[in-house]
Amino acid sequence: MWELIYDGGADRRFYILGGLAPYSEHTVKMEACNAVGCVNSTETRGRSKQDCKSLLN
Repeated sequence: MWELIYDGGADRRFYILGGLAPYSEHTVKMEACNAVGCVNSTETRGRSKQDCKSLLN
């Protein structure tokens, strides 16, 4: 699930990708579209960190 955390107008937006299992590996690829067309980013891989709730126990 993507959550918008900042909207700075048409050219600046920041999102958080949530709902990921702790320590799981993910591949992310973005697509941006405008009136001219769409473009894809290169794929990037990452691993989610530990669950914050586990730090409280």
